[in-house]
Amino acid sequence: MNVLHAHFQPPENSERTGGILFWLETSDVPAPKQTRATKKAKSRLHPFCADTDTLNHILDLDAASRSITLRLPAVKDTPLPSPQLIHNWNLDSKNPKLASFLVNGIWAQPEKAILSLLALSAPQPDPTASFAPAPDLRYWSMVSALALETLAAHKLVPVIVNEGKAYFARWLPVLDSPKDAARLKQLENTMPAVCRAESPSPAGRGVRGEGESLSPRALLTSFLNTCCDALAREWGKSAAPKFYYDDSPAHRWIEALFSKKATVKLSNAQAQNLATSHRAWMRNLHVAGDAAFRIAFRLEAPALQKQPWYLHYLIQAKDDPSLLISADEVWKKTQGSLTHLGHRFEQPQEKLLAGLGYAARLFRPSPKA
Repeated sequence: MNVLHAHFQPPENSERTGGILFWLETSDVPAPKQTRATKKAKSRLHPFCADTDTLNHILDLDAASRSITLRLPAVKDTPLPSPQLIHNWNLDSKNPKLASFLVNGIWAQPEKAILSLLALSAPQPDPTASFAPAPDLRYWSMVSALALETLAAHKLVPVIVNEGKAYFARWLPVLDSPKDAARLKQLENTMPAVCRAESPSPAGRGVRGEGESLSPRALLTSFLNTCCDALAREWGKSAAPKFYYDDSPAHRWIEALFSKKATVKLSNAQAQNLATSHRAWMRNLHVAGDAAFRIAFRLEAPALQKQPWYLHYLIQAKDDPSLLISADEVWKKTQGSLTHLGHRFEQPQEKLLAGLGYAARLFRPSPKA
């Protein structure tokens, strides 16, 4: 009996891209011996983690071997088997504590891993199949389906970002509809704990500090950003714009959007000027709100025909469209944030004014008769 896991490793820095590490739990090993827990400086090898040859045979995936350290529930220096793993071991499972274990697996880049995730999470037609999908594999498969749906709907935007001492061209998903917000919230709340089992990176190695692990929302966002960027870069090569030789900053940025190396080869001054122009171009996406809320208008019909119509100005939570806050309540707040029914809205007054100004450019008031 085998249980197949999929562990997402977010990018640690601009040089090392993120990917999926597949690893396998197997009951085809001798019963692990539970001994008294000892304090060891190094992580122990996971006692029922299958070797990479077995894993490659099952997956038929041409990928490199890699080892990572995961913090897993354990009793007496022995990790608890996944609930899906069928075994006949007599193991103590009382009062488990997190302990570090080294697991060996095969690592695949997003453009290869995402197709395997979707295929491997499907129900096995044969009840005697060689593996069962673990909760983390099923979870990342669902998120992979959302990434593919985002690409199919062309809900991507090209950006230029400053990461350290260099500028990079990236493709980012645009998940800004109320439906998207609700789905992201549900995925955040249902993320299995094993998805966040990787030991935190030491300080100075990427986005995390010492002793700090990514939150479920940050890990989910990193997966979507990483996969959408990798797939758009790989699958979009055939549709990349064709240019005559042009050494302009915009051309170099577009070239970096469709190449494996995302670095934009520009001087610091050129990159800053391009980034400024890009922010102005992107302003229309964000002027009417942010990741938490949007500016909303509601037209109220009169009870009687001769009575006037009323236009209400509100802010609306993106993950809960039924949560609406009137402009009157927004103006009453004197501080920089507004909290309502468990939702926090940053700088609602400024963003409401910006959204109204943007709407006024598109729909100017009609002159009085």
